[in-house]
Order: sequence, then structure tokens, then C-alpha cells
Amino acid sequence: MLIVKLNSAGTNGLENQFLGVSDEDLFFRSEKERECFAELVVRHHGKFLGLAARIAGYQNAEDVLQDAFVRMMTFHHRFHSYPGSSFLNWAWMVVRNSALTHVEKAARQVPYEDGRLEDLIGGREPEDKSVELRQLGEKILALLPREYESVMQCRYWDDLGLEEIARGLKIPVGTVKSRLFRGRMHVARLLRRLTAR
Repeated sequence: MLIVKLNSAGTNGLENQFLGVSDEDLFFRSEKERECFAELVVRHHGKFLGLAARIAGYQNAEDVLQDAFVRMMTFHHRFHSYPGSSFLNWAWMVVRNSALTHVEKAARQVPYEDGRLEDLIGGREPEDKSVELRQLGEKILALLPREYESVMQCRYWDDLGLEEIARGLKIPVGTVKSRLFRGRMHVARLLRRLTAR
């Protein structure tokens, strides 16, 4: 297992050794030289941690990141099968997929039988609604494209009317309605995918 210890300056002390070496070269070399992978972790830890936190929550971000780094090393050969690919794009996808897998696993553990979409994503929660269910709703909203997420949040979390949302986002009411509809369709597809497993 690879463990990278950062010093007080937030580096691992290897930065001079790898100065000017591309991410792709470091990743190719990392199969034989573990310190190359450690350098990649140091270089991109903050970016990847932010992505993991946005999708899976701050409390789960480090676990997601650890899983993603293990997957990168385990499936090292898959990056080699895409000549000319950017390590950063490939690694970003691995971190994103690890975070989504974490959210899906958490969703399967939360009981949700009644099928009411508004109960899951809505801010107007019934008294018996669990904290886990609310957190799941927040995570699902975070997975939506930004234009749907903002409209859905205004409607279901902030309890705003259509005209208020339109004014606040400076878009026509018709656009608000269509984004709400499409956002609900995205959420329904996510829920079907989660409950089918």
C-alpha cells in the first residue's frame, strides 16, 4: 500500500526531483517507481479531494480518494490503452466514478420505499424523515447538471415559486418549468438506477 506523508510545507520532499516531468511520464514510471505515484498524489490531491467532497460529501472525501488511488494503481494498464490521453482527465474520471460508487452504496443502505420524489429532494421534510435521507437528497441534487441543480434547489430546498426562481436566476418562467421537469427526470433515473441494484 502506498502512503504519502506530506511535510509541514504540504509537499513530500520529492518536488525538485520531478520538476518538469509530465503527469503522464510520472504515471508510466509509477508502475516500477512508487515515488512517481506519490508525486502525482501530492500534485493533484487538492483538486481530487474537492471533486470527491462535492459528490460524496466532505466526511467521505478521503475514503473516496483512497479508493480512487488504489483503483488507479490496480488498473494502471487501462491508462496505457489510451495513447495520447491526459493523466489528469483519466484520473479525474476515476475519482468521479469512485465518488459515485460511494454515493450509490450509501443510497442502497437508506430505506426509501414510498417513491415520492419530493420527499427525497425536498427541503420540506416530514417529522419522520431521516437525516440520512436528507443527505442522500443533497447528494443526488449535486449529481445533476448545474442548470437543473440550481432550479431544483430553489424549488425544493428554498421553497420558492416559479416566478421567484425566474427572477432570481434571470431566466424565463418557461425555462424554469422545463428545467424542473428535466431535473425531476434526471433524479428519477438516478433513483431507478440506485434501487435496481
